[in-house]
Amino acid sequence: MNDIETATITSLEVAEMTGKIHKNLIRSIETYMKHFTELNFEPSSYFELSTYADASGKENKSYNVTKKGCEFIAHKMTGIKGTEFTVKYIERFHEMEQTISQQKVVEQKQEKRELPQWTPEEIVDWKLNDLHKRLQKIERQEEEKPKIGRLQRLVPKKKTWYDRNKSRIWCITRSRDMELKELYHIILEECGRYYNVDGAVDEYRRENGRTMVYPMDLVEEYKELQDIADQVLDYFER
Repeated sequence: MNDIETATITSLEVAEMTGKIHKNLIRSIETYMKHFTELNFEPSSYFELSTYADASGKENKSYNVTKKGCEFIAHKMTGIKGTEFTVKYIERFHEMEQTISQQKVVEQKQEKRELPQWTPEEIVDWKLNDLHKRLQKIERQEEEKPKIGRLQRLVPKKKTWYDRNKSRIWCITRSRDMELKELYHIILEECGRYYNVDGAVDEYRRENGRTMVYPMDLVEEYKELQDIADQVLDYFER
C-alpha cells in the first residue's frame, strides 16, 4: 500500500463501523458488484474479493473496500448511521494517508544515503562483511537455542492462551488491517528466534502420538512460547 487511491480496509472493519452483520454486508456488496457488471462499470475499483482466517484457521470470504467503495456504501445509508460511517471511514483513510506520507519520507531519506560516494569494490566488501556477520550470528543462535521438550510436563492450563487473548487478537487484526494467519505467522516466527520450534513439534508428536492440527497449537502447549506471543501482542498494541 503506497498510494491512498489503492488503499483498502476490510469488509470486517466496514461491518464494525456500520454496525452491520458481516455476512449481510457481504451480500450487499455482491449485489452492488452484480449491478456494476450489468452497467459495464469496473467493480474492482470499489471492492476486491479477499479472505480472512477465523479462530480455527478456516478461511472465510471477505472483501477489501477502497475509499470509493466506502463512499458508495455511505451513499446507501441514511440518517445518523450514514453520518457516523462517513466520519469513521474518512478518519481511517486519513490515518492511512499519513502513514503512506511518512513511508515516502523515509524512502526518500534512504535514497539520499551516501553510498554513491563509495567505490564499487568498497560496496561489495561491505555487503560481504555484513553477510558474513549475519551468518555467524544465525549459527550462534541455532547452537544456543534451548531444548523445549522439557516444557511438555507443565501443569495443564484451565484456560487456553487464545481464550485469554481473543479480544486482543481481533482488535489488533482490525486496527492493523492484518489477516489472522499473518499475525500467527509473526508470533511463530518470533518463537523460532528463541526456541527450537521444529524440535518441539517432533517432541509433541512423540509424546502425544499425533501431529498438531494447527501451528498455533504449539503456543497453547508451552508456557514459554505463550510469554513470547504475549510480547508480540503487546508490541502491536503500542
